[in-house]
Amino acid sequence: MSIKKKFRNMKIKRRFTISTLTVVIITMLIFEIIRIIILVVGINRDSFQKVETITRLAALSYQDPIWNLNIVGIKETSDALFEDEEIGYIQVKAKGNGEIYNKYKEDDIYSEQNLIIRKVNVLKDEIPIGEITIGITRYYKSRVIENYIIATIIRILVMVLLLWLAISIVSRIVTKSIYELSIGTDEISNGNLTHRLFINSRDEIGELAIKFNNMAQNLYNMIQQRNEAINELKSSEEKFNKAFNYSADVIAIVRLSDKLYIEVNQAFLRTFGYKREDIIGHYSDEFNLWENEEHHLKVIQILDSGGMLRNEEITWNTKYGEVRVGLFSTEIIEIDCIECIIFVWNDITERKKISEELKRVNDELEDKVNERTKQLMQTLAELEEQHNKLKSAQAKLIQSEKMASLGTLVAGVAHEINNPINYIY
Repeated sequence: MSIKKKFRNMKIKRRFTISTLTVVIITMLIFEIIRIIILVVGINRDSFQKVETITRLAALSYQDPIWNLNIVGIKETSDALFEDEEIGYIQVKAKGNGEIYNKYKEDDIYSEQNLIIRKVNVLKDEIPIGEITIGITRYYKSRVIENYIIATIIRILVMVLLLWLAISIVSRIVTKSIYELSIGTDEISNGNLTHRLFINSRDEIGELAIKFNNMAQNLYNMIQQRNEAINELKSSEEKFNKAFNYSADVIAIVRLSDKLYIEVNQAFLRTFGYKREDIIGHYSDEFNLWENEEHHLKVIQILDSGGMLRNEEITWNTKYGEVRVGLFSTEIIEIDCIECIIFVWNDITERKKISEELKRVNDELEDKVNERTKQLMQTLAELEEQHNKLKSAQAKLIQSEKMASLGTLVAGVAHEINNPINYIY
């Protein structure tokens, strides 16, 4: 539907026009009906007053002809009265003589249904001498009312047409701004938050347009902030999922109330040999993970009391019965207003084996070192004893050498002394 056609078919525009026209038409009809009622009442009152007046005047006019039984005078008086087009019937009676004159106008408008009949006594010196009956037609009064009603209807139709044109123009002016608001609302509902209203008006609709534009701008800013927050949340979730799923440690999330597995990572599945569908949606009691039930009960007691565990050495069983050792850490967290248990289990089985093997080798080495040390100590004692013996032999040898050197020195000195002495001798 085009914009012009949609604007043309606006319900509020039609409703405004129809309601306004209805109110105006009803008001005009009530006003005109009241006027018609007043007119009818006034015409009927005037008709009856006219009948009363005519009959009284006729009684005075017929007084002498009836008293004198002057038929010609009665006829002349009647003909004079019949000149009034509203009078359709005259009957004259004389006391003691009965009816002496009776005449109808032969026309449908003077039928008995359309006549107002009035009787009056004719008095002579306050003595009744006769009776006059006069009938006045309602036709002309009805014609006045009908003409007035027709004129009223024409007037109402003309007024309705003029009002319809005026109200259409006014409603177009009034509803144009409302139509702009409707278009803006549709644009906003369709996600076009950059749409703005351009209503140059200083009335309430103009203020509403300004508030609408402010609302659209605030919504746009809020959506932008929400999108940024969603992107950050997605990025954070992506990082968390990567850290969760690709962590080398076993990580799992279990509902606290019934120990239902909510999430496990790849390391859990890889370490214990299960598939994801075997774990998610199942309870921890369905798996024989705990090698030592005392450790299991201890962990449950600590968590029920609101505590936590850090690097507790726990032994678990795999799906195939293999025993694995790990450092167990756990605490209670809240996810979507539900208390859950998150635990991290660092597999140290190989490390434990290597450590035990290293300890065994170390013990063997220590034994060998101790034995070798004893041997070395014994050898050292023997060497020290030989060393002492060597030192004693060395001391003796040095003493012998000293004595030999001294004998040689003495012999040399004696020889040197003997030579001069011999020369002297």
